[in-house]
Amino acid sequence: TYVVWCNLSCSKDLVFFSKCLIFFVFLIVANGIVEFIFKENLWFEWLESQTSEILYHSHINDIRMGYGRCCSFFDFCIPFGDVCAILFSYYLYLLKNKCIYFKNGILYLLLILLIIGILLANSRAAFIIFFLSFIQLGVRIKKSTFVLLLLLCVGFVYFQDFIYSIIESIFDSNKSNVQGSNSELRHIQFLISLQEFIKNPLFGNMGRTVEIQEQNINAAGLESHLFILMINYGLVGIIAYISNFISGFAMFPKGQRFFPKLMMVLWVVAAFTSLTTGVDIAFPIILLISISKMKKYNWLS
Repeated sequence: TYVVWCNLSCSKDLVFFSKCLIFFVFLIVANGIVEFIFKENLWFEWLESQTSEILYHSHINDIRMGYGRCCSFFDFCIPFGDVCAILFSYYLYLLKNKCIYFKNGILYLLLILLIIGILLANSRAAFIIFFLSFIQLGVRIKKSTFVLLLLLCVGFVYFQDFIYSIIESIFDSNKSNVQGSNSELRHIQFLISLQEFIKNPLFGNMGRTVEIQEQNINAAGLESHLFILMINYGLVGIIAYISNFISGFAMFPKGQRFFPKLMMVLWVVAAFTSLTTGVDIAFPIILLISISKMKKYNWLS
């Protein structure tokens, strides 16, 4: 994030960043569409043909809500969906604030592509981030309301399957298969993580997560980044994560912190609801740095 901050030193740099980000959106969504059409990830198939290692597991036949799940260039479908959902919130903000660099048509196209990406990933975490993104379009929210929304997001981590089953029962009498990442499993994984955390609460036990997953089938996947922090990094890692969280909106003046806070909360919801493998908290911070620079160079109304 420091490198990005230092290198976005003028409007020209910001133009280059914006073009690269647009290309990134087109690339990941296009590969997701190709994966959906051909029922295989051609990118990872090619990579695996170059080595004897297993680089990923296909989820295209992991049927949820009637269709499979795509990974695009990511090692799992969840980070693909989370990245698309966070980018959706980012471009929705630029559309709302009339960014002078982007024509409305381009922004609408990017938003449509990102919705397609969210649908292809077929991840519940991405869906909840997508819907929460529209909060920014409403009226100014009081601090007490924002805290309530944050608590609701945390509650969603533990009760998402119950909520999901209610929504399904409304629209579909034959429930879809959403096995593998339920609230009961997360509760078990939290208890496992807590036991490991107590062994070395300050610095954690780096690399211990791999051993735990091999020894205990209930720990497979460790379906929350919080569990990784507790086991691998301890209090030091948790404090560092909180510091990163705060830095995401601390760079903005007090009167301009609502959307940065919202984006950081959306990312925490993504990371703590599921495991965003391969993508960390630096991603939303980089997007917020670009918004900070846009304000500096008068790109936003």
